[in-house]
Amino acid sequence: MEYEEVINATEINQCLNSTQLAPPLVLGMGTAVYLLVWPFLVMEFKCFPIGRITAVWVGSMCMVLTLVLTQTNVYEILGEQDNLQTLCLLLGMMLFAQYLEREGLMSLILERIIQPKRSFYAILWVICLISALLSSVITNDAACVMLTPIVLIEHQKQKRSTKEFLPLLLGIATSANIGSAATIMGNPQNAYIASVLNINLATTFRALLPAAVIGCCLNIGLLYMYCFLFYLRNVKSQDTADSKLANGNVVDHDSFRSSASLNNHVNNYNENDALIKVRYNSSQDLVKSEIGYKKPKNLEQSWMIVYDPEHPERINIPSAGFAPCKKCYYVSSYSKPFCVLIILMLVVCVVLLCVPPSVVYFDLGLVPMACATVLLVYDGVINKRNTIDAINHADWGVLMLFCGLFIWLDGFKRTGIPRKLFDLLHDYVYMGSVSGVLVFTAYVIIGSNLISNVPLVILLVDYVNCLEGCTTTGAGLMLAWISTIAGNFTLIGSVANIIVAEKAKQTVDYTLGFLSYLKFGFLSTLVVLFTGLPLVWILASL
Repeated sequence: MEYEEVINATEINQCLNSTQLAPPLVLGMGTAVYLLVWPFLVMEFKCFPIGRITAVWVGSMCMVLTLVLTQTNVYEILGEQDNLQTLCLLLGMMLFAQYLEREGLMSLILERIIQPKRSFYAILWVICLISALLSSVITNDAACVMLTPIVLIEHQKQKRSTKEFLPLLLGIATSANIGSAATIMGNPQNAYIASVLNINLATTFRALLPAAVIGCCLNIGLLYMYCFLFYLRNVKSQDTADSKLANGNVVDHDSFRSSASLNNHVNNYNENDALIKVRYNSSQDLVKSEIGYKKPKNLEQSWMIVYDPEHPERINIPSAGFAPCKKCYYVSSYSKPFCVLIILMLVVCVVLLCVPPSVVYFDLGLVPMACATVLLVYDGVINKRNTIDAINHADWGVLMLFCGLFIWLDGFKRTGIPRKLFDLLHDYVYMGSVSGVLVFTAYVIIGSNLISNVPLVILLVDYVNCLEGCTTTGAGLMLAWISTIAGNFTLIGSVANIIVAEKAKQTVDYTLGFLSYLKFGFLSTLVVLFTGLPLVWILASL
């Protein structure tokens, strides 16, 4: 039986722009698939560890198998300009991020910030500021991936108290989300809103940057208060001596991938041979995944790798008697002109995206990709590096996640339920009144922490043009601010929060718990969000 005989595709498409629910088959199957996948998006199941990326692709597949979507619909969804713009923007920023990491630019700065003579409070506000600034340029997810292990490793090298881990991690995560709210490339949901509603960078700066700056300052102040209470109550924490990390220069299996971390340790030794102690995590096969060797049974927890910075292909493990590694390691180019070019291309990217479309139109997705391509060409031609290594270091998992989300959530949209729920709320949401804005804010906060902010924005952004009392651009900017800051409410509210927690566990074996995060995230979210909300409301209406 042909699909068209089962359900009229035109009728489904009309549901996207009407208040009617889809026919029973689409309604039932689409809702069932959505509810089946949702738990895997917000929590982990040890008994069934498929992860978020696999879960959304299972949902996408089921949307097709249950006839909610046709196979043609899948290609149409992935080929939509808004979706492709978002993917190109994220990929371009990821390439920038991995080059910043590879060349050790951030690590160089942090080495000068985290010093034994400096007080923790003097370090904390700078870390928060760097996290916010970096997130506003290369997305909060990429910033957290790069910044978290570098900060913790530098902190550990200074043998500072492990009690400082919690405030540091809270500062990185919350500041990254707040800083990312200021730009269209700061986080995935902002990028998607800008793509769908055609909002340029200059407009976003005007409406969201003042609120983000004030929010960062308030967040740092609240973090200082939290630290004071934290130390005052002498919260139980692992001591450095009890940590599983060995004394000395320690790099974990994930941090070792970062040449920024690698370069720090290399610079502490002579220029020909550098001995680097690496902690082996039994749950991860470092040797197999990174340098092509399997871990021998008699290999100790801590072992030495000999690394020659001038000949990275000669990595070997003398204690285990292995031959030189055949795989060239992904290390810095040690090229100052290339570092300058990275910064220059970032500036060019930001400037071009700030140009109003009425003057010259620069595409949101193509400009970052073009600037990243310049870096790839220079790296290949001048630095004589294989650019496939740089491309492989982009976070393709995040891009796969977004492709899956686009398909899975589009299937759920076709049930008509998201629009129906929005219509029920519509009578209470008048963006020209305080009560209406508060209802809308509460709706987005709750939704962001139930299904995370990115899926919520994908579901809502098509309907913001129905809101009364403000322009479509104004409503989109309000949605961007609220959904981004709402991600700080709980640990699962934003992917950036989860990244920080995972990196802390991998790097220094520190667990950032849900309740530990909630104690600060709850207060920070409410204060920052509602302080900046009136400012965003006013500026977005201009």
